[in-house]
Amino acid sequence: KTKKDFAVFILRHWEGIHIFARAYGHHETCFSENRRRRLRDSVSAGKYCRLWWWRMKARKIGIGLKKMTKARIEK
Repeated sequence: KTKKDFAVFILRHWEGIHIFARAYGHHETCFSENRRRRLRDSVSAGKYCRLWWWRMKARKIGIGLKKMTKARIEK
């Protein structure tokens, strides 16, 4: 399926996954509340109003520009 389907699955089963991760001592590193909020924002399309989303997009654009300028310099 798609990334969005996987995100919806994780969000729906968050509590069960969190309990399982807690049993193995990984609940804070793998399933922090911050990641849950980001996932919820992404699934509900509220990501456009969040600063973390814009930072991620700016970083990707910056990486693309670096690659483009590097390719032009090497020519």
